[in-house]
Amino acid sequence: MQERIVEIIIYLVGELRLDKRLHEVDLSSLMRQGYTQGEISKAFSWFFERMIDLKNPSLTVQAKAVSHRQLNDAERMMILPDAFGYLIQCAQLGLLGNAEIESVIDTIMGSGLSALGISEMKTLVAGHIFDPGRMNSKLIFGSNDTIH
Repeated sequence: MQERIVEIIIYLVGELRLDKRLHEVDLSSLMRQGYTQGEISKAFSWFFERMIDLKNPSLTVQAKAVSHRQLNDAERMMILPDAFGYLIQCAQLGLLGNAEIESVIDTIMGSGLSALGISEMKTLVAGHIFDPGRMNSKLIFGSNDTIH
């Protein structure tokens, strides 16, 4: 279930990157895609908690050039391209920091799985995003984006 909430969060951040305000996001499209009101509420709650943690209700974060983690040969054998793409997408949106990406990759490498697809990656990412002890990533918006 947490994976579905992460999908909603990704959708919200994507919409905000398109210069929409939070109240302009079309929640009916989420409902049509099968998300429940409870899942949508949890995603918004998570989102607002992060905004409060950043201690700036009108947040403007500069988007900056980000280098991407490259996988070594052993990691490429275990992590399928779509799964790695999902991990990079979460990093680009600011849902995961560099240390969390390394932690996810370390978990995968120690798992003994022969190959990890996107559904398993979504589960791992959700576990990191909803870890109660974590508060170190920042949501990334465009250079002129503001949340009101």
